[in-house]
Amino acid sequence: MKALTILQPYAELIRSGEKRVENREWYTTHRGWLAIHAGKGRSMLQPGDLNRWPNMTFGAVVALALVDACVSLADVQRGRVPRELEWVGQHCWAYGPYCWVFGQVVALSHPVGCRGWLGVFDLPVRVERDVAGQIGPVRMDGERRWLPVCARQEEFAL
Repeated sequence: MKALTILQPYAELIRSGEKRVENREWYTTHRGWLAIHAGKGRSMLQPGDLNRWPNMTFGAVVALALVDACVSLADVQRGRVPRELEWVGQHCWAYGPYCWVFGQVVALSHPVGCRGWLGVFDLPVRVERDVAGQIGPVRMDGERRWLPVCARQEEFAL
């Protein structure tokens, strides 16, 4: 399973579904499910963040997010993206230069502790197993992207 380390409080905002865009300096071709790893660093925290999110976790996988697209913010502003991505330019968390656009997000009920890395990285097998155990049965498509399989399939756009 692929993962991305994101500092708090941004990992928490993604986990809660409030932040649907992750800003990076680089483009990604990754599409599909991505584990959201909350980094240990606290450099992005503002006064009051720990009070606003008292259960904020550090150094753990906190959610799975479906990467639907990656677009240049400049292309969004110039109208060079499909109509269904035009909203990215108005999203309060879209700064660019590249916007990783998340569709669905599955919050884990119990964060799974692990070390983070720079860039997109593979989760250790133990962590994959613990994450998969929280979201129910999991199947992988031919490109090794994890697809959550729920009792109620309407929860996920497969």
